Amino acid sequence: MIDNLIHQVERLKNENASQFESSELKKDLGRYAFLTLHRPSNVDDGSTLTGIFQALNEISADSATVFPIHPSTRKMIDKF
Repeated sequence: MIDNLIHQVERLKNENASQFESSELKKDLGRYAFLTLHRPSNVDDGSTLTGIFQALNEISADSATVFPIHPSTRKMIDKF
């Protein structure tokens, strides 16, 4: 995962900002958190998922968070 993140960050630096929904995202590259959350061990238990979102709430107080929600994660968020 980390290798892919490093690869994608380098790739994004060379992308045309007009390809982003918001050019602000590219302008602020490195100033936001990027969250993926889909492992069953993280999303299938309400208390675990709640803990993750409590931590995310603290993190997002200092920086914007990009969170492309996986369909199974959305289902569990709605459930809990």
